[in-house]
Amino acid sequence: HGKAAGDSFYTPPSSEADDEVTSAAEDHGIDVDATMTDITNFYLHSLGEPERACLNVFRKMLPSLLQKVRERSQRAASREYLVFWGVNLEEPGDSTDIILLKHLRATRGSVDAAAERLVETLVYRADHSIDDLADCAVNEVANGVFAAQGTDGGWDVDGRPVQVLKTTGNLPANVEMLCTYQFWRHERGFSRLDLFRCAAEDLCEIIDCGGSLQLPLPMTSMREVTKLVKQHAPEAVGKTVFTNVPTIGIGLFKLLQVFLDPRTLARTLILGMDDHLALFESVRPESLPVFIGGMMREPAGQLQGPCQYIQVKGSAREEVRMLEVMGPCAVQWELRVCTLATTFEITFHCAREGNMVQVAAKGHDQPLLATSGVEIGEWQAPEAGALVVVFSNNISKRFGSRSKARVCVCRAGQVAQPQ
Repeated sequence: HGKAAGDSFYTPPSSEADDEVTSAAEDHGIDVDATMTDITNFYLHSLGEPERACLNVFRKMLPSLLQKVRERSQRAASREYLVFWGVNLEEPGDSTDIILLKHLRATRGSVDAAAERLVETLVYRADHSIDDLADCAVNEVANGVFAAQGTDGGWDVDGRPVQVLKTTGNLPANVEMLCTYQFWRHERGFSRLDLFRCAAEDLCEIIDCGGSLQLPLPMTSMREVTKLVKQHAPEAVGKTVFTNVPTIGIGLFKLLQVFLDPRTLARTLILGMDDHLALFESVRPESLPVFIGGMMREPAGQLQGPCQYIQVKGSAREEVRMLEVMGPCAVQWELRVCTLATTFEITFHCAREGNMVQVAAKGHDQPLLATSGVEIGEWQAPEAGALVVVFSNNISKRFGSRSKARVCVCRAGQVAQPQ
């Protein structure tokens, strides 16, 4: 991305003084170098007087800061306008304010430090063509070496775009390639997000540890990547969920959490092996790919609505009413078990005479397996009624312990009549 041979990949922020900061700050009566202990009100919907004053100073400085970026970077100078995560910083508005507030929170309310950081980041983004990454396919990023490392999900329960990563496999210890991939994921995520007041303004990242604590690359490379991404992508990720973490990993996190920043801790969730119930509380199954227990298939099926999920405890049976129809129609159903195996029976309960018709079933000798992903079927409903599924742990021992609870997911809907 235009780096000369021998250039350092990481450039620390400069310490240039900005006279306009001082002038604007005097107008609003604030100390631009001062930091704040409490930064919880640096959001558009909760600005207090001190926070609003800092934002106003930052707004007033912005034109000169963007000019400074163009003076430092030929690539920035060649652009019609400068953007950050798809937001045109030349245009005032909520989206631009949200970007500025992210930098203010990252520097604990110091306007001077936030201004320096924004300039350095915009120069970096221009010189490394970060703005162009959102339009690239994964195979075009870093020579395609990360194509199997993750995928996009749907949306979490707070409206954040979901991105799912795997920690399995060895990755090249190339800091620049790793950073390019990380920035590409951020650009992809924010391209799905409209930044406005009282809405989600960051991403949800799910990291599937696959039952192992082994890192896919050396720790030194991880530190360099983390440092650079944190510097140039402030508060890109609003929630990080580690799933399928082994027991020893959960114990280590409990020991180390006392050393973590409280804001980082609040945005982090650690889940053990196959803890799908807790995972679905943050991201519903229709927004998760199949390999992590969700219902998102490639290519996508006809059913796009919300799923129902239920825990089936040892040797228990659980009934779910999937769909009610008002008359004859074609229906489609999807269901799965998230771990081990389960049996199921789908029946249609006729509304008029109360008759029950079996639609599909899998018994204890040939159960529904978690490794099989999503089971799909279609059926022609003869009249008004309800489509019901019963999940059971009545399985053969060779498919896993009956005493272990399973999480089962299902949904159904009317589909177009077959031609």
